[in-house]
Amino acid sequence: MERKIAPVIHIRKLGEPDSDFEYWQGQSYEARISALEEMRQGYYAWLALRQGKPEDAGPGIRKFCRVIKLIDLNSDN
Repeated sequence: MERKIAPVIHIRKLGEPDSDFEYWQGQSYEARISALEEMRQGYYAWLALRQGKPEDAGPGIRKFCRVIKLIDLNSDN
């Protein structure tokens, strides 16, 4: 049995990033965090529905963030 590899063609607009990594590296931190939050909420809603608990389709875990040390990157110190 002979294996054949199907040709893959990617059509992109001129100036469009070659990969998802390049695209997300070009986005602001706020845009990246916002997209991540949207994916997190979607995942927990999907998980709740899959488990038969539509009432729990909201965020599944509590979010938290703590700043350990704030540094000034523009400072020469």
